[in-house]
Amino acid sequence: MSLGTTVLIGGVIIGTLMFGIFFVRERRNRTNSFSTHIYWRNFPVVILSFALILALGLLGMFWLFGRIFDGATFDRLTSTMLFFVFEGMINYVMIFAAMSLSSRTLIRLFTIVIVSGVIISMATNSSRRWWQHNLSFLGTQLASNSWAFNMTLMFSALIMVALIDYIFVSLEPIYPKSLRMMTLRIILTLMAIDLGAVGFFPNNHQYHEIHDQIAGALTYFIIGLIVGIRWLLPGVSKQFLRLSYTIGAILVASDVLFAFVGYLSLTAFEIIGFALAFGWVIILLQLLQELIDRGTRVFYVQVQVKNVDNK
Repeated sequence: MSLGTTVLIGGVIIGTLMFGIFFVRERRNRTNSFSTHIYWRNFPVVILSFALILALGLLGMFWLFGRIFDGATFDRLTSTMLFFVFEGMINYVMIFAAMSLSSRTLIRLFTIVIVSGVIISMATNSSRRWWQHNLSFLGTQLASNSWAFNMTLMFSALIMVALIDYIFVSLEPIYPKSLRMMTLRIILTLMAIDLGAVGFFPNNHQYHEIHDQIAGALTYFIIGLIVGIRWLLPGVSKQFLRLSYTIGAILVASDVLFAFVGYLSLTAFEIIGFALAFGWVIILLQLLQELIDRGTRVFYVQVQVKNVDNK
């Protein structure tokens, strides 16, 4: 077994265990306000999400090391020392992540998981010329390590569900029984489930029709949110509305250039749509987090009482 494989297996198992222990400790001691608001139903999602990002990170790192140090070998003593060095670094990072976890960290984790997973899948399939097919090719049986791409989508969906759950539970005291917020929550949750289904039903022959329908539904969710965000998001700014409508216009223009003009290839069309839609969702989640910050901000007012002489 190679050093990279040993560090990968040991790092993911021990690092995930360390993260879980310290996350539970922070939650019980109530030293982290975010962890105390994470329901136990979301605890497995958070743990597995960090395990996945750790596995993807280690895969990418050792793939890069393999390219840089092609053919390098180490004796048993050196390999053992390197193993413990890597394990110590991994455990430190995972413990630090558990102690400093917040909703903004979870948004960054969502971003890192999906971006790193897609980029690693692209890199490992460069020799197969995936761009000559489409983005969904990365999750098919013809791709190398297709499981990484599909697991990226599914775990990104789980992170998004946990994040949406936390955000809207935190917004409930600020916007009690708000139909608009409830509608927004339902649409975002359905979109997250749809994203996971894209990875659960890869674009293989037996799932081709289902995959296309699910991927098409994801586009409809994004367009519906962009059109309806004016009414769904309380206090939405004009800048965000202009950004949303601009992104919507670019998505529609890209569809016309691909479907009717034939200027864009399928791969280019999918990458443009994925990047714009994903970026817009990240900004929306950050705006929702800002609503929580504004609604829970505490102001301290110092009152100075003067004695009045009524003589």
